[in-house]
Amino acid sequence: MNPLCDAEWECQRLLLRVFHLLDEFDYRGLAALFTPDGLWERQGRLCHGPDEIVAALSERSPEQRVRHVITNVMVDILGDTASAIAYNTAYRHLGARADIGPAQIRAPLGLWISRVGYRKTPQGWRIALIRQEQQFAFE
Repeated sequence: MNPLCDAEWECQRLLLRVFHLLDEFDYRGLAALFTPDGLWERQGRLCHGPDEIVAALSERSPEQRVRHVITNVMVDILGDTASAIAYNTAYRHLGARADIGPAQIRAPLGLWISRVGYRKTPQGWRIALIRQEQQFAFE
């Protein structure tokens, strides 16, 4: 076993879990993956700590279906901290959420670069920072 590879894999899974929980509207579960002083900059808004993250996400319309595809994740471990960069393509269907059948959309919502900072805590790796910068908007 290679502890460095294990830490990289754990950080990568943590990022994937954040966006899975976002897609599932599990904002408390998502916020629990951040450090108490964690920051998330999304859609031009900087949220400080889990409570602000939950409050901001709770403003999202429940009448949508969203899926995030996270790719090209590169993690660098630096002792008890780590950093990552990843591509984030979001797909969204507005309107009533249907539990059966595919939603019809014309194109992805957009592609962002996510820059992530991690901190090792007694509970394991946690996210200290996510900054997202949109690279492409689709027509």
